[in-house]
Amino acid sequence: MEMRLPYPVIHLKEAMAGFLKGRPDRKKAYLYAIYAVIPLALLAGGLTLYGSYASVRKAVEAKKKEIGVMASLKADYIGKKTALDMVSQRAAESGESPVSAIEEIAKRTGIKERVASVKPLEERPSPGYIDKPAEVRLEAVDLNQLVNFLYHAESGGKLMAVREFSMKSRFEDPDLLDVRMKVSLVTKGM
Repeated sequence: MEMRLPYPVIHLKEAMAGFLKGRPDRKKAYLYAIYAVIPLALLAGGLTLYGSYASVRKAVEAKKKEIGVMASLKADYIGKKTALDMVSQRAAESGESPVSAIEEIAKRTGIKERVASVKPLEERPSPGYIDKPAEVRLEAVDLNQLVNFLYHAESGGKLMAVREFSMKSRFEDPDLLDVRMKVSLVTKGM
């Protein structure tokens, strides 16, 4: 029984025999060259496309991470902007005096008669706002009255901040305190 070779192998065998005998069959040589070049070209194109796909995939992953970072920054910005807007709404109008604001708080907390002095200090302007400080002296207040005064100053309707604070107990009654503090009223500037 004779063994038969597959068709391309027979052609390859004939072409090689032709080359070895010195009479190449040009059509067959070109055909086999094309058979060899096409898979190599497809392989090279496929590797190039895969490399491009891999770099695009890495770029997409990097952009997804950037989007996540930007989303967290956006959330932080919105939270801080909301807090800043709430604080800026509490800023007093530009014509208000820190002395009248402090007297109003003292009247609300019931210690108006214990306010020894309120001296306005030099204003410090900043972009969009003016810081109007005043030195306040309270005499013979108990701790509860002082805490109520500070609470109303810090969380009242007007934006006020206690910048400096010192207190000492009285000699004749240690439950009563003498307090000196610098309270600033923040007003809207020009």
